[in-house]
Amino acid sequence: MPVFDQPDIRAAWTFRTIYPTDWVVISNENSRVYTKAEQSLLNSDLLSISKLYGIEFNPSTNYKSAFFHDTPKISTYLYAIVAGPYGFYEFKNTKGDGLPPMKIYAR
Repeated sequence: MPVFDQPDIRAAWTFRTIYPTDWVVISNENSRVYTKAEQSLLNSDLLSISKLYGIEFNPSTNYKSAFFHDTPKISTYLYAIVAGPYGFYEFKNTKGDGLPPMKIYAR
């Protein structure tokens, strides 16, 4: 993707991913949940894109898709997206102090 880190011409990005069902995709941007109608249109788009790259994409069997909210206009080095066959351990916050749950990922 082309990136411009000059503050007055930064842009927001929207990431969509296609990945094997045994992988996870992690980002510092929240994933977006789409309605069934939106998901159907997006899967159609992903099917077309996957054909360009020679990927056998079937949204219900061998691959999953993830969609992330638009980023703010931030520096490019602040955005992270990681994909792979990771497992995780989740620390649930039971103290009620407003902190979110935390996950530690490893291969």
